[in-house]
Amino acid sequence: MRSSSIESVCIFGSAARSSSDRLSDRDMLVVSGDSTRRRQLVDHWRKAGWSVASYSPCRLQKMIDARSLFIQHLKLEGKILNDRDRWLERVLQCAEKKRCYKADARESVTLAAPIERFASEVLVKQKLIVADLAYVALRNFGICYLANKGQMIFDYHKVVDGIGGDFCLSKRELKLAHSLRAGKSAYRGLGHGDGVSGTVGELRSVLSKFFVQRPLTEIQYGTPVRDLGSGYAVLRDFEAVIETKIRKEDVARYMALMEWQRVNNWIRDPRSYAWEVRNLLPVDLESLSLKLQVPRNRRSSTSGGHSAWLTSALMSSQIKSTVNRLDMSA
Repeated sequence: MRSSSIESVCIFGSAARSSSDRLSDRDMLVVSGDSTRRRQLVDHWRKAGWSVASYSPCRLQKMIDARSLFIQHLKLEGKILNDRDRWLERVLQCAEKKRCYKADARESVTLAAPIERFASEVLVKQKLIVADLAYVALRNFGICYLANKGQMIFDYHKVVDGIGGDFCLSKRELKLAHSLRAGKSAYRGLGHGDGVSGTVGELRSVLSKFFVQRPLTEIQYGTPVRDLGSGYAVLRDFEAVIETKIRKEDVARYMALMEWQRVNNWIRDPRSYAWEVRNLLPVDLESLSLKLQVPRNRRSSTSGGHSAWLTSALMSSQIKSTVNRLDMSA
């Protein structure tokens, strides 16, 4: 079957499980070998209120070959709406699990590493990006950890409950872990973050129970963007740099820039629990870090200060090439 003729649409996540609530995204997978048609499908479903993950058949096949847990999620819970020549059904039927997910669980710490940029005394509800980062890292870790025990669980709250006992979380720590979903949803534009609890320091302590091989600390203000082992983690570290250096009103203004919008869309819509994207995204960290450094005395926006710095950084060849790789890989 020619790749260009492949077209599949599949619901997954809480919408497929019929367990949606007010904080839930409605998740949709779109696969097409025709890039123009893929964009049309994405636009159609996004306008209908769906959070769309779009892939070329080649990229989805790479994830199948890598035995990604996202593929198992689709295989076990996905509801196929449209599937030309039953391509998606057939490839998912053949998709195999890994024998061991321990390495995938350990690597989840890179997704939490950008939290190290925020001061310990800051309330998580005041910096919802921290809740978002912690949610992604903890969910990824929990899914991999439980999969290694033979339990395929993808609902966040069930994941937290599933790992809470094994890692001896207190009631307060469990409450903090559960509240991350509300913070994540608020950060992504759903809800107001009601019920988000704890400080950044408390949250780092909880996460460090899971990531004992690399406990989370607090790094020095002004630390350049770091090589965290995956393209996605690098982008999130870049996002954390912006959150710690620029006022909210400036972020809103710069979001209008096409390059940052595209980076931001990728950050908010990752679709691989094992993060195989690290193989798709080589990044020149030394050059990127130089672009993203800000003099330490520029803690507030001034004419020619953050504005000139961020515009330069976002429009740099490093950011452009990074974003273009992400677009092409989709």
